[in-house]
Amino acid sequence: MSKGLFVREATGLVREFGPFMCLMMAMNNMIGAGIWGLSIRMPYTYPGSDPVLAFVIGLIPAFFFAISYAWLASCMPRAGGDYVFISRTINPALGYVVTIGNFLGRWFSIGFLLVTDVGLWGIALRMLGQGAGNLALKDFGTFLSAPPDPMITLAGAILLLLTVWFFMTVGGKVFKAYTGVIWFIPLLGGIICILLNFANPYNPATFTKAWDAVWGAGSYQEIVTIAKTAGYKLEAPNFDATITAVAGAALFAYSGFHNPAQWSGEIKNPKRNMMIGIIGGTLITAVIYISLAASAFFSGGEFINMYNWAYYKARASFVITPKIEPVLPMFGVIFASGNVLLAFLIATAGAFSLYHVNPAALMMETRRVFSIAFDRFFPERFANVSERFHTPTWAIIFMMVGGVIGIVISSPVLGPLRTLAGGINATFMYLLGYLFTGLALALLPIVRPEIYASIKSEVGGVPVPALCGVVAFGLGIFFFATNARALAPMDISISSLILGIGLALYLYYAYKNKKMGIDLKALLSEIPPE
Repeated sequence: MSKGLFVREATGLVREFGPFMCLMMAMNNMIGAGIWGLSIRMPYTYPGSDPVLAFVIGLIPAFFFAISYAWLASCMPRAGGDYVFISRTINPALGYVVTIGNFLGRWFSIGFLLVTDVGLWGIALRMLGQGAGNLALKDFGTFLSAPPDPMITLAGAILLLLTVWFFMTVGGKVFKAYTGVIWFIPLLGGIICILLNFANPYNPATFTKAWDAVWGAGSYQEIVTIAKTAGYKLEAPNFDATITAVAGAALFAYSGFHNPAQWSGEIKNPKRNMMIGIIGGTLITAVIYISLAASAFFSGGEFINMYNWAYYKARASFVITPKIEPVLPMFGVIFASGNVLLAFLIATAGAFSLYHVNPAALMMETRRVFSIAFDRFFPERFANVSERFHTPTWAIIFMMVGGVIGIVISSPVLGPLRTLAGGINATFMYLLGYLFTGLALALLPIVRPEIYASIKSEVGGVPVPALCGVVAFGLGIFFFATNARALAPMDISISSLILGIGLALYLYYAYKNKKMGIDLKALLSEIPPE
């Protein structure tokens, strides 16, 4: 006796979220380490690169990727987003493998973000303690920002992850309120940081005074001396390095615009709200990114490059300056002129931004896990939905366990083995999803005309969505190749292994479902029910 196609006739998920939630979640998923951490390190990581130009150029592919997701989620608004788009339009195995790669890649990014975030919360508490004259709080913040034992960072990151698990599981109005708070605070802090940076153009004399007032008398000169002793030199501008920075850092920063598409089965009026959330979120975030990067280097000048060099080449020589990995808030807070509230808001903007990515990203990844389980291509338990909260509780637990693994891999606990974290390269996996989603949109009028009809838009007989899909596919291939070229052979090998695991799982579940009498062709061509 054959089973029904899907695990059940309805998902159990509820369409309860509106346009503002879409916008907040898209922005929360984007505004994180890419701007607060990677942007400030870009001149060191990609010598000769221009961080501001990298974010400007990065907006071009990000926009075409974003509009591809917005259109496809408008006509196929289901949990799983690009899994459904790719599997129902191009090839089921391809959609499955890309999905496995993405949520396993997310394990790494969860770890990287939360491990880094512990240090940022340390900076925030140091700022609050220093401004309020509370020595104990200042010392505790310094302790967190550069802990003597890596287990402290590990424990802090896991504690942050547990708070995400709670709010995601509860869902509904509580999750909306939580999302709103962690969206607004870093947005306000980011705007304050931009304004203060632009109000303080780089001047060695004034910058030295402001920097030393926060990080210790003599700190500025200490950094300059250590950097020069370690062989620092200003790199000549290099456009190729900037393009590599787009692929490796800027597109990582923009990744997240597609967030609402992955849980579009829970969004009211998706045809309208996808455009508001995905396109609106991308454009607003781009303004913030470009302004933050431009203002930071406008106010910090070459000293930012020197700090990068000193920290990564010779931080053991730091005596006055705390050993804090370069992050944008540590430069922005110096212009708060002793105002406790402003300094704390800037510092918490970075801390909240690395934190708020995780509930948004895990909302997305848990729905990917749910969607393949609902198709019977993953343990069916992960398709379970809480009747009380209308959330996929087991899929959430699965991703939380993966998050803990990612934290361990990304934390200093493993020492040199931390390099394994880059192996499951998040940007590598994201770009696979983006380029094939672009291809899915390009092919939609041909292979699924009945679905395309709901978003049909033509100019001179040319289908505009399909044309955007072609551009997204082309840009995706280019930046995927650029990113892959910059990866170490081990990283590519590990990423390929992850994709191979995805293919093996697909073949296993295809065999298992066929043996149970399920019509695979029908299952993997039909749009899942709501």
